[in-house]
Amino acid sequence: MTRINGLILIPALATEAIQQFISSRKWRSQWLWGLAPLGGFSAYLFANYTTTGNALAFLSIQHENWHKSLNWPWRAIHGSFDLIRFGNPNEAAIRGLEESFFILLGLACSAAAWLTMRGRLRKLDDS
Repeated sequence: MTRINGLILIPALATEAIQQFISSRKWRSQWLWGLAPLGGFSAYLFANYTTTGNALAFLSIQHENWHKSLNWPWRAIHGSFDLIRFGNPNEAAIRGLEESFFILLGLACSAAAWLTMRGRLRKLDDS
């Protein structure tokens, strides 16, 4: 995973490794695989640097061509819903509807996972 999704995995995997270390008090070399997303992202930045001379060239390219930039998530969500109401029909159909649909789908799946895990965690606490 070469984008921000891959980088977000690093703290999650580090937390998992720390929790396992605390419970077992043993170091496991397999935990170093949690740094693999950092390697993928580094390779992506190196490829950008060798082709454009700027490792972060993807930021300006995304902004110029797709109007995407690093921002707070709620601003992007608001922009997706605004595209449906105020964008031209092509952008409203492709970017606005599809992005908004997947935002809502992700929210629904997250809520469903939280609700099901809550019951399972309660059963683990009782045993």
